[in-house]
Amino acid sequence: MHESHAVTTPLDTNKSITKSIANMEDLTRVPYQMAVGSLLYAAQATRPGIGYAVNLLCQFCSNPSRTHWTAVKRIIRYLRGMAETLLNYSRNNGDAVIGYCVSNYGGDIADRRSTTGYVFMIGGGAVSWCSKRQPTVATSTTEAEYMALSAAAKEAIWLNKIVTDIGLRHIKTIPVHCDNNGAINLSKNNMYHARSKHIDIQHHFVREVIKNGHITVKSMPTASMIADFLTKSVQRSKREMCAQSMGLKL
Repeated sequence: MHESHAVTTPLDTNKSITKSIANMEDLTRVPYQMAVGSLLYAAQATRPGIGYAVNLLCQFCSNPSRTHWTAVKRIIRYLRGMAETLLNYSRNNGDAVIGYCVSNYGGDIADRRSTTGYVFMIGGGAVSWCSKRQPTVATSTTEAEYMALSAAAKEAIWLNKIVTDIGLRHIKTIPVHCDNNGAINLSKNNMYHARSKHIDIQHHFVREVIKNGHITVKSMPTASMIADFLTKSVQRSKREMCAQSMGLKL
């Protein structure tokens, strides 16, 4: 791999990656699990740009195919091209915590589960991010975004405690940006809704967090949502926008 050519995206946007029903005996000696584990560490520590790709490939550790192994090597090639790109933080951007959350509704073509993605920024750089499949199937875009908003709310509370403990300016309310007005309205309205009664109680946690003033949810255009590449494979231009907005720069 040290002589491989770099690529501009961790996944091929023209190909879909699914489970293989074949018994790939020829891959028994391929270090698939080891490679994915190493990539997972990078995705969680300093490389949010590969979060979705690694999260996707983790699902095939028990039965990887040649296609999955090729995808793993592509991520490594992507990182090769990003070797000089680092997370940057600046005092000029202040010490406020700002969050962004989004979901990819029904993105998993196998079981139709959605993917939650969120990122929190301090000083113009990402300090916490997540790309994770949702535990249940959402029945609408609003529900999927609402579940993502709930996950982001939990992270916001934890981050606020960390910021306070290390002596940064105490922030009572953290703004979290969402690009779905239906989810925003649902999070702010505690009244009974027939269309949302099936949503698990754990996801209504976000309503209490908003009521107590821990977070405030703000609407933003989908085109400006910087957490988008944590939920799906996006084109190079969108990926570069997301990465730069998170503070990934040369």
